[in-house]
Amino acid sequence: MIIFYYIVIFLGLFEEEGMKKEHKNCPITYAMKVIGGKWKPIIFMRLSHGINRFGVLSRSIEGISKNMLTRELRDLEAQKIINRKIFAE
Repeated sequence: MIIFYYIVIFLGLFEEEGMKKEHKNCPITYAMKVIGGKWKPIIFMRLSHGINRFGVLSRSIEGISKNMLTRELRDLEAQKIINRKIFAE
């Protein structure tokens, strides 16, 4: 619940940039559109527990394909909700 609260506040700061006209009066609706869905809440929970490697994240979420996880992470990155760092192996 705390994560959701912070995301709503974060999205409230940027409502002028990405918010469509139908969501200007309700930041909760906009937040649910951005972070809602089948996989994003699970991804947020795993990230909040410190899982930050793609392989570990993929194995920790039962039923998600690597393509779907990649798509969801890229969407969150495009929304500037998460940041991606690439480490040399």
